[in-house]
Amino acid sequence: DTLELADLTGNRPLTVLGVFLFDSLGLVDQFQLRRDRLVAFLDAVERGYDVQNPYHNRAHAASVLHMTYAIMELGGVRQNIAVGESCDDRLATMACLIAAAVHDYEHPGLNNDFLVRTRDRLAVRYNDQHVNEHHSVAAAFE
Repeated sequence: DTLELADLTGNRPLTVLGVFLFDSLGLVDQFQLRRDRLVAFLDAVERGYDVQNPYHNRAHAASVLHMTYAIMELGGVRQNIAVGESCDDRLATMACLIAAAVHDYEHPGLNNDFLVRTRDRLAVRYNDQHVNEHHSVAAAFE
């Protein structure tokens, strides 16, 4: 229950769950990640989720992260990923977890159709195409 996790962690469910998953999956060790940088990254992502947004909030991000983990690890998807020599299944797992964490980063709480119809600055920037999704990915890279 990510809403309860948010309560228990001082509204930091994404950071706490993310660090736990990266640790328990061995990603921190395998990729020699610095824990302080991982925490800082996840914390920065988490701050991009508006606490006032009733749906696209920190608990939602943690929920998607948890479900991605479950699908990848418990659902057997990781073992069935066809990857080349340059990308092993653990790297793919890490990429999927990061994608899950940022998937609604800076989501304004309005759907794409509304943003397009009102000619919102984000709709103009992303040429009316998958406005929220493009913004979340682009903003996460900034």
